[in-house]
Amino acid sequence: MSARNSYIITLNSDRVREARLQLGLSQTEFADAINVVLERSGQEARCSKRLVQKWESGEHATPVPRYQKALAQVTSRPFKALCQTGTVGASTPVAGELVEIAAELDHLMNRLEKLAARVGFAEL
Repeated sequence: MSARNSYIITLNSDRVREARLQLGLSQTEFADAINVVLERSGQEARCSKRLVQKWESGEHATPVPRYQKALAQVTSRPFKALCQTGTVGASTPVAGELVEIAAELDHLMNRLEKLAARVGFAEL
């Protein structure tokens, strides 16, 4: 298992709904905005109103990394800000540190992907 996926982050359904409503978007419009971000980054866009409903109901609280990134971009909030206050295991100092390191790695991976795209490298 990679360092980026060695912990579980769960969405806070209320925070996701609140972010969407603050943007003044319906669930369909929010899904469309997620899809635009995915398409712009060259990824498959398959977000739907139903997926947004699942995020907001807590039925699906662990989105894959590409949706995590898109949620952060659409809401203009760090993905971590849309998550439960107590991420799984984050109550221990070591687990909390792992969560922080994983977030840093994710940020660095995003920068690396952007740089690779600028110089014409294929997907990492």
